[in-house]
Amino acid sequence: MKHGDGLVFLGACVAGGESIVRHMGERPLAAALHESLLVGGWVAMWRPMEIFLYDWCPILSQRRLYDRLSRISVRIVFRRPA
Repeated sequence: MKHGDGLVFLGACVAGGESIVRHMGERPLAAALHESLLVGGWVAMWRPMEIFLYDWCPILSQRRLYDRLSRISVRIVFRRPA
């Protein structure tokens, strides 16, 4: 799943919930479906938000390490067995 997919799914859930309420009116079933879609959309955003709020520091640290490793000069020397 790409990074923006959670946000797109949340938007679709919100729009779908609003559409259900518009189509069915203020019935209890419509309200339950609306709230269920809203909760489902936010659950889909759980991991992207967790990354954004808490996990970015280790990811940034790992990126810096890989950046430093990519600039290392490497020399390969072959030796004949004795």
